[in-house]
Amino acid sequence: MTDNSEQLQATGSSLVPAHWFRRLVNYLIDMPIALVASVFCMLMVSAIAGAVSNDKIPEKTLEYLGGGAFLLTFAAYFALPELLFGRTLGKLVTGTKAVMDNGSKLTFDAAVSRAAIRMINIEVFSFVGKKTPVGWHDKVAKSIVITVR
Repeated sequence: MTDNSEQLQATGSSLVPAHWFRRLVNYLIDMPIALVASVFCMLMVSAIAGAVSNDKIPEKTLEYLGGGAFLLTFAAYFALPELLFGRTLGKLVTGTKAVMDNGSKLTFDAAVSRAAIRMINIEVFSFVGKKTPVGWHDKVAKSIVITVR
């Protein structure tokens, strides 16, 4: 793609998606951070709940608490910065931003939808074989990732 197609182009109401390579770099930056933070929170919640309960909470319940902490942390890593700024750390590095299809700021529902769909392990394959890099989390949330610099 040419440099012009990577720039934020609002011609009428159509936005040009960010180049696939920028989307890949976003993924390679954000996914490890989200996973490490999620595992850390999962272990901390499980350890703290186990220590506080004095073995009164069944081990299976502690596993569920840890799993819930993992999922919430993972979703929050993506949803909160995208809702507030349209950007995660990966998007900040690559100069991209998530917006609604009409170019407006992401809604709460869209940010949460984008985060939730990323939890589907095969979601990354929704990009394969496409000319424009639009994944399931983009389609469901009616959003798009664009280049802003």
